Amino acid sequence: MISAIVVAAGAGKRMKSKTSKPFLSLAGKPLLLWTLENISASKVDNLIVVAAPTEVNRITNLICEYSIKKVKAVGRGGEHRQDSVANALALLPENTQIVAIHDGARPLVSVSLINKIIDELGDFDGIIPAVVPADTIKQSGGGFVEKTLNRQHLRAVQTPQVFKKEPLLKSYAKAKEEGFYGTDDASLLEKYGYKVKITEGSYDNIKVTTPVDLALAEVLIKGEL
Repeated sequence: MISAIVVAAGAGKRMKSKTSKPFLSLAGKPLLLWTLENISASKVDNLIVVAAPTEVNRITNLICEYSIKKVKAVGRGGEHRQDSVANALALLPENTQIVAIHDGARPLVSVSLINKIIDELGDFDGIIPAVVPADTIKQSGGGFVEKTLNRQHLRAVQTPQVFKKEPLLKSYAKAKEEGFYGTDDASLLEKYGYKVKITEGSYDNIKVTTPVDLALAEVLIKGEL
């Protein structure tokens, strides 16, 4: 069984909006709905959504209103994203073998990309989508350039990140025991010696963090680029 965790518990402070990020209007629908519909249309068997504690009921109602039948639970988010994912891991169906973890604020993820990542997991412990950065990347120190990095060796990482369940659970348990917080889910597996493959992501799979991102997502959905 393939389970997906959708993390939608962030405060979204950089949006500077009174509307919480999951409910921002994107091409006529709540932003989170785009994400849930795309994942539901993939080969994922069930979803667990993690919401801010104050938004659990509202997100549950949204799921019911739009009949997102693959959602099996809405969990409460923690202080940090990693805590939110840990809460969701405790809700996984027992017969889950593969876990996909996706940012709720990436509403443009395509069904084909989700399925491709899952298909390419194979015998690896995990797999993550990533793209070559479009900008030149420089390493700085003390306010000065130390060196220019070769973009061909760098990757901007996206979600969904897909893992075998046991390595993921073991990595999260060890991280909790040691008080280690990674920058993404894959960084936990990397720390504890598991093998994570990189596959090609999509430049359209943007994360909506600022008002500019929201406007760009609207343009991409409407096919105006």
